[in-house]
Amino acid sequence: MTDRAVVLVAEDEQQLRDPLVHLLRLRGYEVIAAETADEAIDAMTPGAPHAAILDWNLKQGSGSDVIDRIPASTPVIVFSGSREADGIGQVRPSTRFVEKPCSLTWLIDTLNEMLGGGRPAIAQPLVVRPSAG
Repeated sequence: MTDRAVVLVAEDEQQLRDPLVHLLRLRGYEVIAAETADEAIDAMTPGAPHAAILDWNLKQGSGSDVIDRIPASTPVIVFSGSREADGIGQVRPSTRFVEKPCSLTWLIDTLNEMLGGGRPAIAQPLVVRPSAG
């Protein structure tokens, strides 16, 4: 494990997962990438991840299954086109719902804000939707 923040990315759509992982690495994060809920859960270790970006509708489980295994103080962004997770920030601390589609750069900026400069931090629950246009 390095001194860099470890981010779990669980996204079943490769055309979204690969660019997101690439941008996170360019920004200095260590990334654990998973295509399914089972892969995401299996990749977790004590103390990691420091944050997670999850699709709600994953193969072999759901984003909910993954979130249940992540400590409540760990920042999580539910990045999904499904409105099922819309209220997650109201019931789980340090969680935000970001509706697809949105800019990956903006998504990473949201993650940076939640981490408070790269360190795990508790963020206020919030539902975030990118503005149209």
